[in-house]
Amino acid sequence: MISREVLNQALNPEALSEIVSKYSGNGLFKTIVNSNAFNDASYFMVRPATINGVEYILCPVLSLFDEEEGNEVGFAVDVDEDHFSVYAYEHNHNTGESNVLSSLPHCVHKAVTLDGSDYSQISDEVKMTANIDSAILFINHYLTDQALGLDSPFDVFDNKLYQQLINRLAVNGNNRKVVNLRLESLLRNYDSLDEGDVTYENNLLRANTHLVNFLLGCEDNITSKGFKELVDLRKVKPYMQELYKTLFQERQFDTFKVLSEWSKIQPRDELVQELYKTFFQKGMVESAKSLSEWSKIQPDFNEEVVQEGFKTLFQKGWMHVAKLLSEWSKIQPDLNEEIVQELYKTLFQKGWMCDAKLLSEWSGVQPNFNEEVVQEGFKTLFQKGWMHEAKHLSEWSGVQPDLNKEVVQELYKTLFQRERLDDARSLYEWSKIKPREELLSLFNLQVI
Repeated sequence: MISREVLNQALNPEALSEIVSKYSGNGLFKTIVNSNAFNDASYFMVRPATINGVEYILCPVLSLFDEEEGNEVGFAVDVDEDHFSVYAYEHNHNTGESNVLSSLPHCVHKAVTLDGSDYSQISDEVKMTANIDSAILFINHYLTDQALGLDSPFDVFDNKLYQQLINRLAVNGNNRKVVNLRLESLLRNYDSLDEGDVTYENNLLRANTHLVNFLLGCEDNITSKGFKELVDLRKVKPYMQELYKTLFQERQFDTFKVLSEWSKIQPRDELVQELYKTFFQKGMVESAKSLSEWSKIQPDFNEEVVQEGFKTLFQKGWMHVAKLLSEWSKIQPDLNEEIVQELYKTLFQKGWMCDAKLLSEWSGVQPNFNEEVVQEGFKTLFQKGWMHEAKHLSEWSGVQPDLNKEVVQELYKTLFQRERLDDARSLYEWSKIKPREELLSLFNLQVI
Protein backbone atom coordinates (compact mmCIF):
# COMPACT_ATOMS: atom_id res chain seq x y z
CA MET A 1 0.00 0.00 0.00
CA ILE A 2 2.00 2.94 -1.32
CA SER A 3 -0.35 5.50 0.25
CA ARG A 4 0.39 4.18 3.74
CA GLU A 5 4.14 4.18 3.00
CA VAL A 6 4.05 7.75 1.68
CA LEU A 7 2.03 8.94 4.68
CA ASN A 8 4.50 7.29 7.08
CA GLN A 9 7.39 9.14 5.41
CA ALA A 10 5.48 12.44 5.49
CA LEU A 11 4.97 12.03 9.26
CA ASN A 12 8.60 11.10 9.95
CA PRO A 13 10.63 14.28 10.68
CA GLU A 14 13.94 12.65 9.70
CA ALA A 15 12.62 11.33 6.37
CA LEU A 16 10.90 14.65 5.69
CA SER A 17 14.06 16.66 6.45
CA GLU A 18 16.00 14.50 4.01
CA ILE A 19 13.44 15.11 1.24
CA VAL A 20 13.27 18.86 1.91
CA SER A 21 17.06 19.12 1.77
CA LYS A 22 17.02 17.68 -1.77
CA TYR A 23 15.14 20.74 -3.00
CA SER A 24 16.76 23.38 -0.80
CA GLY A 25 18.22 25.10 -3.88
CA ASN A 26 14.73 25.57 -5.38
CA GLY A 27 13.09 28.76 -4.16
CA LEU A 28 9.66 27.17 -4.62
CA PHE A 29 10.35 24.64 -1.90
CA LYS A 30 11.46 26.80 0.98
CA THR A 31 9.40 25.12 3.67
CA ILE A 32 9.19 24.45 7.37
CA VAL A 33 9.66 20.85 8.45
CA ASN A 34 6.75 20.11 10.76
CA SER A 35 8.41 18.28 13.65
CA ASN A 36 5.03 17.56 15.23
CA ALA A 37 3.56 16.11 12.04
CA PHE A 38 2.52 12.77 13.56
CA ASN A 39 0.44 14.33 16.34
CA ASP A 40 -1.01 16.95 13.98
CA ALA A 41 -2.00 14.27 11.48
CA SER A 42 -3.82 12.36 14.21
CA TYR A 43 -5.67 15.48 15.31
CA PHE A 44 -6.66 16.42 11.77
CA MET A 45 -7.73 12.85 10.94
CA VAL A 46 -5.26 12.39 8.08
CA ARG A 47 -5.66 8.82 6.87
CA PRO A 48 -5.49 6.47 3.89
CA ALA A 49 -8.86 5.54 2.38
CA THR A 50 -10.12 3.66 -0.67
CA ILE A 51 -12.86 5.42 -2.63
CA ASN A 52 -14.35 3.82 -5.74
CA GLY A 53 -11.45 1.39 -5.90
CA VAL A 54 -8.75 4.09 -5.76
CA GLU A 55 -6.46 4.54 -2.75
CA TYR A 56 -6.09 8.13 -1.47
CA ILE A 57 -4.53 9.93 1.47
CA LEU A 58 -7.32 12.08 2.90
CA CYS A 59 -6.29 15.45 4.38
CA PRO A 60 -9.38 17.04 6.00
CA VAL A 61 -9.77 20.80 6.44
CA LEU A 62 -11.53 20.90 9.79
CA SER A 63 -12.46 24.57 9.54
CA LEU A 64 -14.76 23.59 6.67
CA PHE A 65 -16.37 20.66 8.48
CA ASP A 66 -20.18 20.91 8.32
CA GLU A 67 -21.32 19.74 11.76
CA GLU A 68 -25.01 19.93 10.89
CA GLU A 69 -24.67 17.60 7.90
CA GLY A 70 -21.69 15.60 9.21
CA ASN A 71 -19.87 16.56 6.01
CA GLU A 72 -16.05 16.41 6.04
CA VAL A 73 -14.13 18.00 3.16
CA GLY A 74 -10.51 18.43 2.21
CA PHE A 75 -7.73 17.22 -0.09
CA ALA A 76 -7.52 13.67 -1.44
CA VAL A 77 -3.91 12.85 -2.42
CA ASP A 78 -3.61 10.24 -5.17
CA VAL A 79 0.03 9.11 -5.48
CA ASP A 80 1.80 6.14 -7.02
CA GLU A 81 5.07 5.48 -8.78
CA ASP A 82 3.76 6.97 -12.04
CA HIS A 83 1.53 9.83 -10.90
CA PHE A 84 0.69 12.42 -8.25
CA SER A 85 -2.60 14.36 -8.12
CA VAL A 86 -4.60 16.23 -5.49
CA TYR A 87 -8.42 16.26 -5.58
CA ALA A 88 -11.16 17.86 -3.55
CA TYR A 89 -13.24 15.33 -1.65
CA GLU A 90 -16.26 15.01 0.61
CA HIS A 91 -16.98 12.36 3.22
CA ASN A 92 -20.27 12.20 5.07
CA HIS A 93 -19.85 10.74 8.57
CA ASN A 94 -23.60 10.10 8.90
CA THR A 95 -23.94 7.96 5.77
CA GLY A 96 -20.35 6.82 5.31
CA GLU A 97 -20.45 7.96 1.69
CA SER A 98 -17.38 9.54 0.08
CA ASN A 99 -17.12 11.55 -3.11
CA VAL A 100 -13.93 12.60 -4.91
CA LEU A 101 -14.41 15.77 -6.99
CA SER A 102 -12.21 17.33 -9.68
CA SER A 103 -8.43 17.66 -9.37
CA LEU A 104 -6.54 20.81 -8.39
CA PRO A 105 -3.95 22.25 -10.80
CA HIS A 106 -0.33 21.32 -10.02
CA CYS A 107 0.68 24.99 -9.99
CA VAL A 108 -1.17 25.62 -6.72
CA HIS A 109 -0.08 22.55 -4.78
CA LYS A 110 3.62 22.82 -5.72
CA ALA A 111 4.30 19.50 -7.41
CA VAL A 112 7.98 18.78 -8.03
CA THR A 113 8.71 19.66 -11.66
CA LEU A 114 11.16 17.76 -13.84
CA ASP A 115 13.57 19.54 -16.18
CA GLY A 116 13.34 18.73 -19.88
CA SER A 117 10.69 19.00 -22.55
CA ASP A 118 10.30 15.29 -23.37
CA TYR A 119 8.69 13.63 -20.36
CA SER A 120 8.90 10.20 -22.04
CA GLN A 121 12.72 10.34 -21.88
CA ILE A 122 12.80 10.70 -18.08
CA SER A 123 13.50 7.42 -16.30
CA ASP A 124 10.75 5.69 -14.33
CA GLU A 125 12.87 5.86 -11.20
CA VAL A 126 13.17 9.65 -11.41
CA LYS A 127 9.45 9.99 -12.09
CA MET A 128 8.63 7.80 -9.08
CA THR A 129 10.89 9.87 -6.82
CA ALA A 130 9.35 13.14 -8.02
CA ASN A 131 5.77 11.89 -7.52
CA ILE A 132 6.36 10.51 -4.03
CA ASP A 133 8.38 13.55 -2.92
CA SER A 134 5.60 15.84 -4.24
CA ALA A 135 3.00 14.00 -2.13
CA ILE A 136 5.18 14.13 1.00
CA LEU A 137 5.91 17.84 0.58
CA PHE A 138 2.24 18.56 -0.03
CA ILE A 139 1.18 16.76 3.18
CA ASN A 140 3.85 18.65 5.13
CA HIS A 141 2.61 22.00 3.75
CA TYR A 142 -0.98 21.04 4.53
CA LEU A 143 -0.19 20.06 8.14
CA THR A 144 1.79 23.26 8.69
CA ASP A 145 -1.10 25.36 7.34
CA GLN A 146 -3.62 23.60 9.55
CA ALA A 147 -1.40 23.87 12.65
CA LEU A 148 -0.91 27.60 12.10
CA GLY A 149 -4.65 27.94 11.66
CA LEU A 150 -5.16 26.78 15.25
CA ASP A 151 -3.23 29.71 16.70
CA SER A 152 -3.69 32.49 14.13
CA PRO A 153 -6.46 34.00 12.01
CA PHE A 154 -5.66 31.64 9.13
CA ASP A 155 -8.13 32.54 6.38
CA VAL A 156 -8.44 29.78 3.80
CA PHE A 157 -9.97 32.26 1.38
CA ASP A 158 -6.72 34.20 1.02
CA ASN A 159 -4.76 31.15 -0.14
CA LYS A 160 -4.89 30.06 -3.79
CA LEU A 161 -4.72 26.37 -2.88
CA TYR A 162 -7.73 26.64 -0.59
CA GLN A 163 -9.56 28.89 -3.06
CA GLN A 164 -9.26 26.12 -5.64
CA LEU A 165 -10.53 23.58 -3.09
CA ILE A 166 -13.48 25.74 -2.09
CA ASN A 167 -14.45 26.47 -5.71
CA ARG A 168 -14.70 22.74 -6.40
CA LEU A 169 -16.59 22.01 -3.20
CA ALA A 170 -19.01 24.87 -3.76
CA VAL A 171 -19.63 24.13 -7.44
CA ASN A 172 -19.71 20.31 -7.39
CA GLY A 173 -20.16 19.35 -3.74
CA ASN A 174 -22.85 19.40 -1.08
CA ASN A 175 -21.14 21.33 1.69
CA ARG A 176 -23.38 24.30 2.50
CA LYS A 177 -20.97 25.47 5.20
CA VAL A 178 -18.25 26.12 2.61
CA VAL A 179 -20.57 28.47 0.75
CA ASN A 180 -21.61 30.37 3.88
CA LEU A 181 -18.03 30.67 5.12
CA ARG A 182 -17.16 32.18 1.76
CA LEU A 183 -20.07 34.58 2.17
CA GLU A 184 -18.82 35.62 5.61
CA SER A 185 -15.36 36.30 4.22
CA LEU A 186 -16.88 38.54 1.52
CA LEU A 187 -19.01 40.42 4.05
CA ARG A 188 -15.89 41.13 6.11
CA ASN A 189 -14.74 43.30 3.20
CA TYR A 190 -17.40 45.83 4.24
CA ASP A 191 -16.10 46.00 7.82
CA SER A 192 -12.78 47.43 6.64
CA LEU A 193 -14.33 50.21 4.51
CA ASP A 194 -13.57 53.77 5.59
CA GLU A 195 -15.80 56.51 4.17
CA GLY A 196 -13.03 59.03 4.80
CA ASP A 197 -10.60 57.12 2.59
CA VAL A 198 -10.06 58.57 -0.90
CA THR A 199 -10.37 55.03 -2.27
CA TYR A 200 -13.65 54.36 -0.47
CA GLU A 201 -15.86 54.36 -3.60
CA ASN A 202 -13.50 52.02 -5.46
CA ASN A 203 -13.25 49.69 -2.49
CA LEU A 204 -17.03 49.66 -2.08
CA LEU A 205 -17.47 48.90 -5.77
CA ARG A 206 -14.99 46.04 -5.49
CA ALA A 207 -16.75 44.60 -2.42
CA ASN A 208 -20.15 44.84 -4.10
CA THR A 209 -18.89 43.28 -7.33
CA HIS A 210 -17.35 40.31 -5.50
CA LEU A 211 -20.56 39.74 -3.56
CA VAL A 212 -22.79 39.93 -6.66
CA ASN A 213 -20.51 37.54 -8.56
CA PHE A 214 -20.63 35.11 -5.64
CA LEU A 215 -24.42 35.23 -5.39
CA LEU A 216 -25.26 35.12 -9.09
CA GLY A 217 -22.16 33.71 -10.75
CA CYS A 218 -19.69 35.28 -13.16
CA GLU A 219 -17.95 34.20 -16.35
CA ASP A 220 -14.41 34.19 -14.99
CA ASN A 221 -15.25 31.57 -12.32
CA ILE A 222 -14.74 27.84 -12.86
CA THR A 223 -18.40 27.86 -13.84
CA SER A 224 -20.85 30.73 -13.87
CA LYS A 225 -22.89 29.11 -11.09
CA GLY A 226 -24.03 31.43 -8.33
CA PHE A 227 -24.68 30.41 -4.74
CA LYS A 228 -27.64 32.59 -3.78
CA GLU A 229 -29.85 29.58 -3.07
CA LEU A 230 -27.35 28.18 -0.54
CA VAL A 231 -26.80 31.27 1.61
CA ASP A 232 -28.70 32.75 4.51
CA LEU A 233 -30.51 35.72 2.94
CA ARG A 234 -30.68 37.51 6.30
CA LYS A 235 -26.91 37.98 6.19
CA VAL A 236 -27.10 39.69 2.80
CA LYS A 237 -30.11 41.97 3.42
CA PRO A 238 -28.15 44.85 5.03
CA TYR A 239 -26.07 45.18 1.84
CA MET A 240 -28.83 44.98 -0.78
CA GLN A 241 -29.26 48.71 -1.43
CA GLU A 242 -25.51 49.12 -1.95
CA LEU A 243 -25.56 46.17 -4.35
CA TYR A 244 -28.42 47.77 -6.30
CA LYS A 245 -26.47 51.01 -6.50
CA THR A 246 -23.43 49.25 -7.95
CA LEU A 247 -25.50 47.30 -10.46
CA PHE A 248 -27.17 50.53 -11.53
CA GLN A 249 -23.82 52.28 -11.97
CA GLU A 250 -22.48 49.33 -13.97
CA ARG A 251 -25.65 49.25 -16.11
CA GLN A 252 -26.27 45.61 -15.13
CA PHE A 253 -30.03 46.03 -15.34
CA ASP A 254 -30.91 42.34 -15.80
CA THR A 255 -28.82 41.40 -12.76
CA PHE A 256 -30.55 44.21 -10.85
CA LYS A 257 -33.89 42.52 -11.56
CA VAL A 258 -32.70 38.99 -10.70
CA LEU A 259 -31.29 40.11 -7.36
CA SER A 260 -34.48 41.98 -6.46
CA GLU A 261 -36.71 39.03 -7.33
CA TRP A 262 -34.50 36.66 -5.33
CA SER A 263 -34.23 38.81 -2.21
CA LYS A 264 -37.82 40.13 -2.27
CA ILE A 265 -36.24 43.48 -1.32
CA GLN A 266 -37.24 46.41 -3.49
CA PRO A 267 -34.67 49.08 -4.37
CA ARG A 268 -35.30 52.52 -2.94
CA ASP A 269 -37.72 54.74 -4.90
CA GLU A 270 -35.07 57.35 -5.75
CA LEU A 271 -32.80 54.69 -7.27
CA VAL A 272 -35.66 53.33 -9.40
CA GLN A 273 -36.45 56.84 -10.63
CA GLU A 274 -32.80 57.27 -11.61
CA LEU A 275 -33.05 54.01 -13.49
CA TYR A 276 -36.17 55.23 -15.32
CA LYS A 277 -34.33 58.41 -16.26
CA THR A 278 -31.52 56.38 -17.78
CA PHE A 279 -33.92 54.12 -19.68
CA PHE A 280 -35.91 57.03 -21.10
CA GLN A 281 -32.84 58.98 -22.14
CA LYS A 282 -31.54 55.91 -23.98
CA GLY A 283 -34.90 55.14 -25.56
CA MET A 284 -35.15 51.83 -23.64
CA VAL A 285 -38.92 52.01 -23.17
CA GLU A 286 -39.47 48.24 -23.01
CA SER A 287 -36.89 48.00 -20.23
CA ALA A 288 -38.67 50.82 -18.39
CA LYS A 289 -41.97 48.94 -18.78
CA SER A 290 -40.37 45.80 -17.36
CA LEU A 291 -38.99 47.83 -14.43
CA SER A 292 -42.44 49.17 -13.60
CA GLU A 293 -43.89 45.64 -13.60
CA TRP A 294 -41.44 44.06 -11.19
CA SER A 295 -40.66 47.08 -8.98
CA LYS A 296 -44.31 48.20 -8.68
CA ILE A 297 -42.94 51.77 -8.73
CA GLN A 298 -44.24 54.02 -11.50
CA PRO A 299 -42.02 56.60 -13.23
CA ASP A 300 -42.39 60.30 -12.45
CA PHE A 301 -42.30 61.14 -16.19
CA ASN A 302 -40.23 64.27 -16.01
CA GLU A 303 -41.08 66.31 -19.15
CA GLU A 304 -37.48 67.15 -19.98
CA VAL A 305 -36.31 63.56 -19.62
CA VAL A 306 -39.17 62.17 -21.75
CA GLN A 307 -38.45 64.71 -24.49
CA GLU A 308 -34.81 63.53 -24.46
CA GLY A 309 -36.17 60.03 -24.94
CA PHE A 310 -38.23 61.14 -27.96
CA LYS A 311 -35.15 62.76 -29.46
CA THR A 312 -33.16 59.55 -29.07
CA LEU A 313 -35.94 57.44 -30.54
CA PHE A 314 -36.42 59.78 -33.50
CA GLN A 315 -32.71 59.62 -34.28
CA LYS A 316 -33.02 55.84 -34.43
CA GLY A 317 -36.28 55.96 -36.38
CA TRP A 318 -38.11 53.93 -33.74
CA MET A 319 -41.55 55.48 -34.21
CA HIS A 320 -43.50 52.61 -32.65
CA VAL A 321 -41.44 52.86 -29.47
CA ALA A 322 -41.84 56.67 -29.41
CA LYS A 323 -45.62 56.24 -29.72
CA LEU A 324 -45.55 53.75 -26.82
CA LEU A 325 -43.64 56.25 -24.67
CA SER A 326 -46.08 59.03 -25.54
CA GLU A 327 -49.14 56.93 -24.69
CA TRP A 328 -47.60 55.78 -21.40
CA SER A 329 -46.33 59.17 -20.25
CA LYS A 330 -49.24 61.23 -21.65
CA ILE A 331 -46.59 63.58 -23.05
CA GLN A 332 -46.56 64.58 -26.71
CA PRO A 333 -43.29 65.05 -28.60
CA ASP A 334 -42.60 68.23 -30.57
CA LEU A 335 -43.68 67.14 -34.07
CA ASN A 336 -43.29 70.36 -36.03
CA GLU A 337 -42.91 70.41 -39.82
CA GLU A 338 -39.11 70.53 -39.86
CA ILE A 339 -38.68 67.67 -37.35
CA VAL A 340 -41.24 65.49 -39.13
CA GLN A 341 -39.66 65.95 -42.57
CA GLU A 342 -36.25 64.97 -41.17
CA LEU A 343 -37.88 61.95 -39.62
CA TYR A 344 -39.42 60.94 -42.95
CA LYS A 345 -35.99 61.23 -44.56
CA THR A 346 -34.52 58.88 -41.94
CA LEU A 347 -37.36 56.38 -42.28
CA PHE A 348 -37.36 56.33 -46.10
CA GLN A 349 -33.60 55.83 -46.19
CA LYS A 350 -33.99 52.86 -43.83
CA GLY A 351 -36.93 51.50 -45.81
CA TRP A 352 -39.16 51.51 -42.73
CA MET A 353 -42.53 52.13 -44.35
CA CYS A 354 -44.67 51.08 -41.38
CA ASP A 355 -42.93 53.64 -39.16
CA ALA A 356 -43.32 56.31 -41.85
CA LYS A 357 -47.05 55.61 -42.08
CA LEU A 358 -47.35 55.78 -38.29
CA LEU A 359 -45.58 59.14 -38.30
CA SER A 360 -47.99 60.42 -40.94
CA GLU A 361 -51.03 59.40 -38.87
CA TRP A 362 -49.53 60.65 -35.60
CA SER A 363 -48.25 64.05 -36.76
CA GLY A 364 -50.85 64.83 -39.46
CA VAL A 365 -47.93 66.05 -41.59
CA GLN A 366 -47.46 64.49 -45.02
CA PRO A 367 -43.96 63.85 -46.41
CA ASN A 368 -42.53 66.11 -49.10
CA PHE A 369 -41.30 63.05 -51.01
CA ASN A 370 -37.93 64.39 -52.09
CA GLU A 371 -37.11 62.24 -55.15
CA GLU A 372 -33.49 61.67 -54.18
CA VAL A 373 -34.50 60.48 -50.71
CA VAL A 374 -37.25 58.24 -52.11
CA GLN A 375 -34.83 56.66 -54.60
CA GLU A 376 -32.47 55.92 -51.67
CA GLY A 377 -35.43 54.24 -50.00
CA PHE A 378 -36.06 52.10 -53.09
CA LYS A 379 -32.40 51.11 -53.17
CA THR A 380 -32.53 49.99 -49.52
CA LEU A 381 -35.77 48.09 -50.03
CA PHE A 382 -34.47 46.34 -53.14
CA GLN A 383 -31.29 45.28 -51.33
CA LYS A 384 -33.47 43.70 -48.64
CA GLY A 385 -35.85 42.19 -51.17
CA TRP A 386 -38.82 44.00 -49.65
CA MET A 387 -40.94 44.33 -52.80
CA HIS A 388 -44.23 44.93 -51.01
CA GLU A 389 -42.79 47.92 -49.12
CA ALA A 390 -41.18 49.28 -52.30
CA LYS A 391 -44.54 49.11 -54.12
CA HIS A 392 -46.15 50.84 -51.16
CA LEU A 393 -43.56 53.63 -51.25
CA SER A 394 -44.07 54.10 -54.97
CA GLU A 395 -47.84 54.32 -54.67
CA TRP A 396 -47.65 56.71 -51.71
CA SER A 397 -44.99 59.01 -53.15
CA GLY A 398 -45.99 58.87 -56.81
CA VAL A 399 -42.30 58.27 -57.59
CA GLN A 400 -41.27 55.34 -59.79
CA PRO A 401 -38.06 53.46 -59.03
CA ASP A 402 -35.39 53.08 -61.70
CA LEU A 403 -36.23 49.52 -62.76
CA ASN A 404 -33.73 49.02 -65.58
CA LYS A 405 -32.85 45.50 -66.70
CA GLU A 406 -29.67 45.26 -64.63
CA VAL A 407 -31.40 46.35 -61.41
CA VAL A 408 -34.32 43.99 -62.02
CA GLN A 409 -32.10 40.95 -62.68
CA GLU A 410 -30.17 41.59 -59.45
CA LEU A 411 -33.48 41.87 -57.65
CA TYR A 412 -34.62 38.53 -59.06
CA LYS A 413 -31.38 36.95 -57.89
CA THR A 414 -31.92 38.30 -54.35
CA LEU A 415 -35.52 37.10 -54.27
CA PHE A 416 -34.69 33.63 -55.64
CA GLN A 417 -31.92 33.22 -53.08
CA ARG A 418 -34.45 33.95 -50.35
CA GLU A 419 -37.14 31.81 -52.00
CA ARG A 420 -39.45 34.82 -52.23
CA LEU A 421 -41.33 33.75 -55.39
CA ASP A 422 -44.42 35.85 -54.63
CA ASP A 423 -42.24 38.95 -54.49
CA ALA A 424 -40.55 37.87 -57.73
CA ARG A 425 -43.96 37.64 -59.44
CA SER A 426 -44.82 41.08 -58.06
CA LEU A 427 -41.56 42.41 -59.51
CA TYR A 428 -42.43 40.98 -62.93
CA GLU A 429 -45.91 42.54 -62.87
CA TRP A 430 -44.37 45.87 -61.89
CA SER A 431 -41.39 45.95 -64.26
CA LYS A 432 -42.66 43.72 -67.13
CA ILE A 433 -39.11 42.32 -67.30
CA LYS A 434 -38.68 38.53 -67.14
CA PRO A 435 -35.82 36.89 -65.26
CA ARG A 436 -33.00 35.58 -67.48
CA GLU A 437 -33.11 31.90 -68.43
CA GLU A 438 -29.70 31.25 -66.84
CA LEU A 439 -30.97 32.73 -63.58
CA LEU A 440 -34.02 30.46 -63.60
CA SER A 441 -31.78 27.48 -64.39
CA LEU A 442 -29.41 28.37 -61.54
CA PHE A 443 -32.26 28.08 -59.03
CA ASN A 444 -33.98 25.13 -60.80
CA LEU A 445 -36.96 27.24 -61.79
CA GLN A 446 -38.90 27.05 -65.05
CA VAL A 447 -41.36 29.90 -64.56
CA ILE A 448 -42.28 32.25 -61.75
